Amino acid sequence: DIDFEKISHISNHEYEIIAKNKNTKTGTVLYSLVGSYGNAVALKNDDKVSFQRHIGFIETKRNEILPEFLSIFLN
Repeated sequence: DIDFEKISHISNHEYEIIAKNKNTKTGTVLYSLVGSYGNAVALKNDDKVSFQRHIGFIETKRNEILPEFLSIFLN
């Protein structure tokens, strides 16, 4: 899970710049690609999130694979 106690906030303007083409929604799987390689988590809501460039995000088709299963499989 994501520890929302340790998050930082940015302005909506900064978010719009950073989040171009990185729109996340419930079920998006975030996956660390470097450093702590291999940590995956499925987002549980549609809150706006922004993340560093070394975090990949995977959109699934729920009728093909559940994001919760994918995150467990990747971990």
